[in-house]
Amino acid sequence: ADWESPTVASRANYETVRRHGKPVIVMEPVKGGTLANPPARVKDILTAADKDASPASWAIRFAASLDDVAVVLSGMSSMAQMEDNLSYMRRFAPLTPDERATLAKAQQALSAVDTIPCTACRYCMAGCPQHIAIPRIFAARNLLSLYGNAAAAKDEYGFAVSDGGKASDCIACG
Repeated sequence: ADWESPTVASRANYETVRRHGKPVIVMEPVKGGTLANPPARVKDILTAADKDASPASWAIRFAASLDDVAVVLSGMSSMAQMEDNLSYMRRFAPLTPDERATLAKAQQALSAVDTIPCTACRYCMAGCPQHIAIPRIFAARNLLSLYGNAAAAKDEYGFAVSDGGKASDCIACG
């Protein structure tokens, strides 16, 4: 999802590490679990290519298929997630050219979803006179845009505004 992202710069970071001859350690290839349950149109592309492969498996196999990757650290929060990871990593097979093409289509579909590109660096918050938790509010909006999950978006927004300004408090100071 972040391979070509100008803000996350996964490819650029990977290439820098390789240029310096260091082993590559990949953390959070499933983006904190968000790629385990991608938007429906992304999931449809992946399922059409392999109905037995979980969405998370595509993300982890992408990372593990890169040259010089020493380890892929996938966060897991259940036994089912661990079993899923083990099912395709026990006898790991790098992505085929057809699978790479499938991921390119899935990435295009994911990129087409209207989201706010925010890395949650919080630089914008230091000067916010209204003390708005801008990255968290953006995250709430992106939950709704990406997954249509109004309940999760509302919960995230509630957490975001629990210590301060609401989105409606913004004075558009830039």
